[in-house]
Amino acid sequence: MTKDEREQIELILDYEFGQALQRANKIANQVCARNSAAGCLQSGATIKEFLRLVREDLETLLDTLLSQLGAVSKERKAAIMLSVACDEHLDKLKHGEVHKIATVASGRGRKEPDPSAWDTTEGIFRQMRDALDTKLRIASYDFKAKALPQGSVTADVQPPVKNVGGKPRAEHWDRMWAEIAVQLWQGDLNPKTQADIEKAMLDWFAANKIKVGESTVRQKARLLWQRMGESE
Repeated sequence: MTKDEREQIELILDYEFGQALQRANKIANQVCARNSAAGCLQSGATIKEFLRLVREDLETLLDTLLSQLGAVSKERKAAIMLSVACDEHLDKLKHGEVHKIATVASGRGRKEPDPSAWDTTEGIFRQMRDALDTKLRIASYDFKAKALPQGSVTADVQPPVKNVGGKPRAEHWDRMWAEIAVQLWQGDLNPKTQADIEKAMLDWFAANKIKVGESTVRQKARLLWQRMGESE
């Protein structure tokens, strides 16, 4: 991928996902207005309708982006950039409009959503995220992968030998990175999306009975996924 192609893709992604956030805000306002008039604003129906409409919007957006990016470059890096941008967008959406709509649906005067309402919201949101990830996973096969130079992946994912200053790195993170490096080197892990890396990391922690935050794992998986794309 040339520098111009990469910059064009970045501009497309920034613009389109920025527009998507604006549409999500508009959808939230429309749903709240309709359900308030119908007397069912403070209910699960508000959450479900909002997420249904947002999901439809994002599915349409991904179709558009796959076409736009494919016209610029068919390299695997283009699919990786889309996957990363989509993941970042979903994080913003969850902590923005999704959190707001769950709070509104929880009752008057609340600053945070009711725990049960948030559990429902997270469950539906997770289903949407999984569906979008599957869509991107399928589409990624249309983008050609370039072979990585031998040894480049393991060199990229190995943690630094030294931790200069600050709090020492937890040992389990070093062990996890080593395991991921081995899986990549041996071909046991052949990620098509960022979610594949995230799952491999979470599986390792689960197998070793270590509790970690999913958001922290997602950030580290995102860094590796981006770096793999840059190495192609």
